[in-house]
Amino acid sequence: MTARYEEPTRTRFQKFCRSRPILLLKEIRLSETESAHFLNVLNHHQAGTSTNKWLRIVHNRALDLGWLPMPVMARRAWPPFRAKRTQAIARKQHQKLIETEQDPEFRHYLEMLWETGGSQSDIAQLHRNNVDEEGRRLTYSRKKMGDESGHEGAAINIGNSLEQLLTKLPKEGLLFPNLAQRDEKVRASRFRKRCDRLGFTNISLHSYRYAWAQRAKMAGMPMREAMAHLGHGSKAVHHTYSASAEVITLPLEYYEAVKRRKEEEFRKQLTDLNSEQGV
Repeated sequence: MTARYEEPTRTRFQKFCRSRPILLLKEIRLSETESAHFLNVLNHHQAGTSTNKWLRIVHNRALDLGWLPMPVMARRAWPPFRAKRTQAIARKQHQKLIETEQDPEFRHYLEMLWETGGSQSDIAQLHRNNVDEEGRRLTYSRKKMGDESGHEGAAINIGNSLEQLLTKLPKEGLLFPNLAQRDEKVRASRFRKRCDRLGFTNISLHSYRYAWAQRAKMAGMPMREAMAHLGHGSKAVHHTYSASAEVITLPLEYYEAVKRRKEEEFRKQLTDLNSEQGV
């Protein structure tokens, strides 16, 4: 299984294999594994959401390969995930970070995350070749962790805000040359220190993706388009990102007025067409 994953997913899986909860299964034969053994692992004081997730993956892989004749534990018997919900970064928080950031490159990096909703690693690796100025598009190869297909393409139409931001970045080579050389943990730690200094809690660089999903939902962007933008293949995953968005609906009179206006325009077009044809 390790060979099927790329970094940093491979590192996470190797860490799971060495964790104390999973070592409880080390001396048990695969064919003799019982649900009680799994529950001991999942109830271990050091077990968390990651343990639950990876144990399910390993269990399902063993079933797919025919190493287990039947499931060790029924799907509904597994303890539910208790994942900590990531909080989207608020516009005021983002603006405060931009105003107080002294490093221009990191400031522009945060602005790019806000405009695109891309993952922190994908955005850090952006190159000037990813920018099609004539076609007004930003395209890049999006690496999805844990996806055997490897890479997916992302294409974003460049709006006015993104266009202004791109004018502040290098005209050739990497758009964020220093950040591109840093490990994702270094970038995350740097952001965390900025947030601590301002008193912002429960947000990370990944919060920018949540914020983009919620802004798209509030603006009325179709879900399919927002999912394609963020690279979400599952509606359930996308809903998790956008669930906290406050959607304010327009009054019914607005939709009725729009409908009446469209009907009037259609009648006028039909009348003009009939006049041209002499009907």
